[in-house]
Amino acid sequence: MSKLSYAKVNRIYQRVYSGLAGVPPRTNLFHFQHIVAKSLHKFVSYNISNFEANKPISVLDVGCGSLPYKGTSGPNWTWVGLDIESNSLADIKVATTDKTWNVPSGSFDLVICTEVLEHSKYPESILSEIHRVLKPNGTLILTTPFIYPIHGAPNDFRRFTPHFYEDHLTGFNLQILELNGGFGSTLSTLILNWVEYQCQKSEIYSAIRVIFLPLWLLYSFVLNIFAKIFDRLDKTKSLGTNVVLIASKI
Repeated sequence: MSKLSYAKVNRIYQRVYSGLAGVPPRTNLFHFQHIVAKSLHKFVSYNISNFEANKPISVLDVGCGSLPYKGTSGPNWTWVGLDIESNSLADIKVATTDKTWNVPSGSFDLVICTEVLEHSKYPESILSEIHRVLKPNGTLILTTPFIYPIHGAPNDFRRFTPHFYEDHLTGFNLQILELNGGFGSTLSTLILNWVEYQCQKSEIYSAIRVIFLPLWLLYSFVLNIFAKIFDRLDKTKSLGTNVVLIASKI
């Protein structure tokens, strides 16, 4: 298969797959990233919804990407996206080497930072800037991977434990700090991502995936159900896919 025809087939496959399984963070049980995407989206959306919808709220979305949570904001909210220079959706653009932001201190009620710190060479600086731009008693909603495959390479530098935040999140009062998911989520996520990564690295595997798409969807469905069951049985609190936290600025 030529590179041109391979790329065309892959684009068609991605459109069909997205139509059937969804796009993170809004996926269903047929998606290979569903168990992580849904749990993180639920955590972030639920905690955003705790704010009064009709009250003026200023939000800074750090590493905003496609702004997936902007739709959960209230009618009087001001939503500002901050991201690297290549993101056209960002209101504030920063370089990957920036350790400070051109953002006034104490200007936001809420900062959201989801799956971002692992891609930064200066995570401590980001946490410091988040604290600076938050208003007194402002809220931080943050998530980062724990047991999760390398993604966004080569800009994927580290993983964090809850203890990192206990030690580094200074100037905050931690309200929630926990691992998200468990043994089931972690195992199914690793298996499904391994299959997906293999297919991305091989035209032959990719072609097989297209031919057997119904089986791939069914396989993902079964493993996602498996994940839910075994997460309930896992009492170790040490094998989650992500760290999630809520903190308020002191």
